[in-house]
Amino acid sequence: MKKIITTLLLCCSLSIWATDLKVSSPDNKMQVTIHMEAESLTWEVEHAGTKVLTHSEIGINGHLKNMKGKLSKDKNVAIIANKLYTVEMHVDNDAVAYRILYNGKKPILVHDETAEFMFAEDFPAYIPYVNDNRSGERWCYSFESYYDMQPLSQMYGDSLAINPLAVRLPKGKLAVILDANVLDYPGMFLQKKGSHGLSADFAPYPLQEEIGGFSRLNLIPTERADYIAKIKGQAAMPWRILVVTENDAQLPCNDIARRYGPTCRLKDTSWIKPGKVAWDWWNNTNLTGVDFRAGMNTDTYKYYIDFAHKNHLEYIIIDEAVKLIEEDLRLKILEKQEKNRLFKILYINIDDSTLSFLKKHFSIDKDSKSDILKSLIEEHEEKEIYDIIFNEFYNDLNKKYRYLVIFRFENSK
Repeated sequence: MKKIITTLLLCCSLSIWATDLKVSSPDNKMQVTIHMEAESLTWEVEHAGTKVLTHSEIGINGHLKNMKGKLSKDKNVAIIANKLYTVEMHVDNDAVAYRILYNGKKPILVHDETAEFMFAEDFPAYIPYVNDNRSGERWCYSFESYYDMQPLSQMYGDSLAINPLAVRLPKGKLAVILDANVLDYPGMFLQKKGSHGLSADFAPYPLQEEIGGFSRLNLIPTERADYIAKIKGQAAMPWRILVVTENDAQLPCNDIARRYGPTCRLKDTSWIKPGKVAWDWWNNTNLTGVDFRAGMNTDTYKYYIDFAHKNHLEYIIIDEAVKLIEEDLRLKILEKQEKNRLFKILYINIDDSTLSFLKKHFSIDKDSKSDILKSLIEEHEEKEIYDIIFNEFYNDLNKKYRYLVIFRFENSK
């Protein structure tokens, strides 16, 4: 809310309204042109003489019409607005990021959002296709993709891709598309648009669900609404980001997701520490030289716990077995973990029974080693899951206990 108010206040201190805006990065290499036409809002991007994007539309619930824009004093931020919506665009040295803000006070339904990335040429691309629809549901996916290398023009028109998606530009440059600060909103898929462009696609809001998918671990929507999100009042949508690097070595060091991500809500983060882990998934719960049958059972996980303790590993992950092991066996495992003073990492689905189990059995002393809960919100890229996360895990569990909730979405995804 503070960010939204700051953005609106910024509008009052900007320069003269215009129909076209030129926005530059601090080093002047990134140049963005914003076209505010009567019936639409589009943008173009150029980086140090390399044309990256041509006219690409920004919209929500249809076209953004009759927009007017202003620049900040340093010319690096543009604010474009009409009575109902504001677009805030930042041009950094390494990226362009924009988001749409809803200015109204009344609740609305978001039926669609337009986010286009129309590349100037048929550049080669690294495309992470959705390739394993769970129970045949278009937007249910594990978000584990190989990157197919192919020209944008050869991208499969009937397929979705997750983000980040990368496009090879001339002179060894790389453009990367991603979203950030995805809260209370579905994540962004990408699909082919025109001859060599991309456009966003979003999972419609689920109305009815059933258990299914991989090992019956997924909540599969059986009925979806004709909208993607519910907005209760003044709110900011997620950031849409285009990163441009001059060489590949710049990409691993890029902090764009943190830069435009949410502000940390924890006052004390000293208890969150890196470490090594014993993880059953990596070797398919197979063990050799033991006097019991290895698999998803208590003896196997006791062995992993002892192994981690003996070899000074800080973590143990109980992966898919959390949903398959009976509750009394779960408790034995957790008791042995607590005895060995290991961090506990659970890799789980989110549903009512799991939430009840966690609240009942994960009481943690503030002086004891803290649990880390790794939640696999598997195969979901929709607004409802974010509601569950923040309403249940953050607002409830984190008030009482110390939990680090690591979400696997788009990239985490």
